[in-house]
Amino acid sequence: MNPFHDISRELRRTATVDAVVNGDVIDVRADLYRLLQSDQWTSDDWVRLDQIAGRLDITKKVFDSYSKKWTSTTAVELDGSWRAVCAAVFCLAFVEEFERDSSNPLVLKRLNVAQKAIDYLAAIAPEDADRLTQAMSSMHFSHEAQSAAPSAKKRSAPATNTNVTLPLTVLFYEGPIARAYLETITSLGFRPRKIVHLISKANLATGRENLCWLPTALRKPLAASMQRNQIFHWPNAIARRFPNEVTAIIRAVATNFDFAETSIRNAQVNKPLIEYSSDIETVLIENLRDPVLLDYLSSETDREFLFTGGGIVPPDLLAIPDARFIHVHPGFLPDIRGADGLLWSVLTNGCPSASAFYMAPGIDTGAVLLRRWLPAIRIQLQSDIDIVTRYRMAYALIDPWVRCRVLREVLRSNASFSNIKAFAQDEMEGITYHFMHERLRGMAAAKLFGQT
Repeated sequence: MNPFHDISRELRRTATVDAVVNGDVIDVRADLYRLLQSDQWTSDDWVRLDQIAGRLDITKKVFDSYSKKWTSTTAVELDGSWRAVCAAVFCLAFVEEFERDSSNPLVLKRLNVAQKAIDYLAAIAPEDADRLTQAMSSMHFSHEAQSAAPSAKKRSAPATNTNVTLPLTVLFYEGPIARAYLETITSLGFRPRKIVHLISKANLATGRENLCWLPTALRKPLAASMQRNQIFHWPNAIARRFPNEVTAIIRAVATNFDFAETSIRNAQVNKPLIEYSSDIETVLIENLRDPVLLDYLSSETDREFLFTGGGIVPPDLLAIPDARFIHVHPGFLPDIRGADGLLWSVLTNGCPSASAFYMAPGIDTGAVLLRRWLPAIRIQLQSDIDIVTRYRMAYALIDPWVRCRVLREVLRSNASFSNIKAFAQDEMEGITYHFMHERLRGMAAAKLFGQT
């Protein structure tokens, strides 16, 4: 018998809920109660389940009530008994999805939410969480990745020395992705028209402003150095602690995705930006919502931008007339949207994927320029490396080059950025994933790096 049936029966007997406060408020407890008591969920029930799941999946908490736009209307989170109901409901959703079609990637998304719901319950009721954990373990769940169809592997032509200037402005936000993009552009013999170096005013760890007492001319380089040191803390620590493993990953990435090892290593070095473009401008900002950035980009005459990171691009920037923001997402759109795209690609389909697209409001919903399934990659690590470190390795050394594989193909075909063909996505298609629970990270890491 399904072990969750006994748990849900017990909760059905004990759970009670008052009537909904009013029609303008979503009472999460009432919805969870209805889902728990129902033997068969309707399509509307699944919609509401996914709405609540979205809050838990993203924020790792659930409040008692929300507005129709899913902003919390109270500071009160679910208490222990209702967290138990919540966790049981999401475990049941996972079980039903699994029994319906175990090969559906949606099974993994439901497992991710169920695990986060159990963790949420464990914070205040560890014994109840342990019981659900044991029930999950008794299912002996495993997942076989669907077979994707990677694009044919092509050897890249050597870079030329033409130094063609691309009509492209790189919005450079320091990090492994931005550095990999610049190395990829250089490897093609190109130089971006301009690099706009986005420097955070704030300490990335504390959120407090850095060096605000210094004049701007001195503050910018010092703030940029502090920002780089913070962003590259873990990549640098990994390189020092696991040099042999880093070398193995670099060689595998170079071979699988057809990049020169020197390009990959150059992306880890703090090369002056002037080596990539003759036009460098620095902009000191609080974040991407800073009006200073909006004013600056609005004044630019050339409005083809390559986004390299730094947060969620706000609607005001996307609404700049004639501006187009190119982003490369590590997932095959629209099938794999959202966070941890590299790991979700590997877990659902056995290989990485990436898509270049023009950004639009919403999560990875813009018109697609190019999308590709890429060759599978697997590196057997020799050291006893924990899941968190493997996760950091993947995002420092593999994720940037998955993106670059597609970026390179886009740039080769569209160096003039004129008459680029892009196709609109259907926002109702695909799955939007969120950050992986540790259990699923372990499953994905095993496919990338072997068993821990």
